[in-house]
Amino acid sequence: MIDRIVSELGPWNWMVLGFILLVMEVIAPGIFMLWIGIAALIIGAVSLLVWDAGFWTWQVQVLAFLALSLVSAYVGKKLVGSRNDPTDQPLLNRRGAQMV
Repeated sequence: MIDRIVSELGPWNWMVLGFILLVMEVIAPGIFMLWIGIAALIIGAVSLLVWDAGFWTWQVQVLAFLALSLVSAYVGKKLVGSRNDPTDQPLLNRRGAQMV
């Protein structure tokens, strides 16, 4: 059954997966599924462009998705993690530092 669905959807599988991951990010925010969803959407767009190419097998698609997921998660961490905004309560949520 799943094999039939995958073969019928073709390159749209990645788009569906990307949108599902983005919806999951909205429902349960954690910023992690966002980057994987973006990678799935990019692979879906590439699949639409080169679907008839002989080298674009499902194994290549999965490897490209895994590599792009790692790259997008790393770039996302650099973008989001670089925010060090000054605050009026620097010891908030740092209980050990508050006791000193």
